[in-house]
Amino acid sequence: MSTRQQDSGPANPAKRVGASSSARPAPPDSGTRPLPPRPAVTTRQVATPSVAQVVTRETEEANDPISRIRRALNETMAELRKVTWPTPNELRNLTIVVIGLSAFVGLTLGLLDAIFALIIQLITGTATK
Repeated sequence: MSTRQQDSGPANPAKRVGASSSARPAPPDSGTRPLPPRPAVTTRQVATPSVAQVVTRETEEANDPISRIRRALNETMAELRKVTWPTPNELRNLTIVVIGLSAFVGLTLGLLDAIFALIIQLITGTATK
């Protein structure tokens, strides 16, 4: 929200848009004083390559198999550095959980298979030896 939208009180030269908080209101007999000059903003010119240079460079790298392999390995190593590896204790506990859940799912599916096989036998009237 801009200062102009927030200010609902009487006109105050110190609250004008662009005025700094250190600006003092003008004396009542002289009118308003101009704002102090703003410091010059310096910008640093950065040499950017042209679009043709960037496109040509990426195309050359994309066609070079060694560069592609090197870039893939560098990106893979960068991603592996970001990984939070489990501690040995966490690894042991999670391994136990995975083995336990796998056994539970295996037993449940085996039981359901036996039940459905029995139901099919009763419906079709066939018996297995």
